[in-house]
Amino acid sequence: MITKRAGREFESVRYPIYFDFHQILIDNGFYFVDEILWIKPDFSVPNRIGGYLQNKKPLGYKPNCVSESLLVYRKKAPFLLDKNIKIAEKRLKPIKQNHTLFGKKNCL
Repeated sequence: MITKRAGREFESVRYPIYFDFHQILIDNGFYFVDEILWIKPDFSVPNRIGGYLQNKKPLGYKPNCVSESLLVYRKKAPFLLDKNIKIAEKRLKPIKQNHTLFGKKNCL
C-alpha cells in the first residue's frame, strides 16, 4: 500500500501490509494456500528513474515495481473442499453448445 503525498515537497510511503494481513487472517480462522506471483506487462510508471538518469545521484533512484503478488487463503472447515465443489456444481447450469460469451464460442 502506498500513502498519498500531501504535496510535491513530501514523500509517499510504501507499507508492506501483507505481512500484517497474513497474521490477521491466520488469527481469524483462515489458512494460507498459495502465493501467485507475476510480472506486470507494462511498467506502473514509465520512466520513473528519469531524475536518476539525469543527475546520477543515488538518493534520486526510485525502483519501478515490475511484479505483483496475490496471497490465497481458505477458511478452515470441518469437511474437505470436495463438498463445496459438489455444491457449486449443482448450482451451475450447464453451458449450451452454441452459447457465446464475450463473442467467443466455447470459451469456458
